[in-house]
Amino acid sequence: MGYSTRRASRSPFPLTGLPRRAYYKDFIAPSSSILARQIFPHGKKIGAASFLEILAPELNDRMLADILDLETGVIVNLHIRSIDQSEAIKTIKRKITDLDKMKIEEQKKAVRSGYDMDIIPSDLATFGSEAKNLLQDLQSRNERMFLLTFLVVNMADTKRKLENDIFAAAGIAQKYNCRLTRLDYQQEAGLLSSVPIGENLIPIQRGLTTSSTAIFIPFITQELFQTGQALYYGLNALSNNMILCDRKQLKNPNGLILGTPGSGKSFAAKREMTNAFSLPTTTLSSATRKPSIFPLCSVLMGK
Repeated sequence: MGYSTRRASRSPFPLTGLPRRAYYKDFIAPSSSILARQIFPHGKKIGAASFLEILAPELNDRMLADILDLETGVIVNLHIRSIDQSEAIKTIKRKITDLDKMKIEEQKKAVRSGYDMDIIPSDLATFGSEAKNLLQDLQSRNERMFLLTFLVVNMADTKRKLENDIFAAAGIAQKYNCRLTRLDYQQEAGLLSSVPIGENLIPIQRGLTTSSTAIFIPFITQELFQTGQALYYGLNALSNNMILCDRKQLKNPNGLILGTPGSGKSFAAKREMTNAFSLPTTTLSSATRKPSIFPLCSVLMGK
């Protein structure tokens, strides 16, 4: 991966002319890579790697879908590592102990200064409460602890287009109380971590429980894609995949087309008739008095 100074040319790969102990990667790899602070060139395109800072106390399952729905060149990678349950509980207990020590120091400082010892920094009280809730989830709610690295790589033809794409992705992250931050002097590591080889070179991690990590599972849609004499029934509203179904294989093959006036119910019926006519051993029977069906019957050589 990177920027190559070689001219693009199409030449046959010399399998027999390689030097001894040479590998094909030595032939196709770029001769150099020019990396800047917050961008990296890749062929004729430029890109930028960013990481997601999760600041929200509760995550929404639409955030990942909204980022993937952007009509831009975007690559999203999630590196998730599970922590041993006993080790996670020990770590949380150590954090609670450290917070209690800090609370005692603040109370001693309050007594020496002559004001109420119950007045402690609000962040300290919030962190202590959240740590205790997390410990309760791990011990009594069958939750596990995971370390998540969320990377977003944007690719564009020009730097201006790249900045606009990053701004759009950052807007979605801000919508869900998160922050998309550009990696400084780690663009190469961010790019390599986005390659589907399962290696994470970015040491920026966020601890999440099982229920919070499950928010980022993208496979939440139910698909209907049958083979054989299946007919086309449109697109899945969530995944945009085709819906192909053979109703003859169902227990109840009957179907209804519902919709408001002018929404295309007749068109959908005629489209299904046309698709079914192209299948072998198909007999069509229409019981309607609408004049719009007669031209279709004539085309299909019916009466």
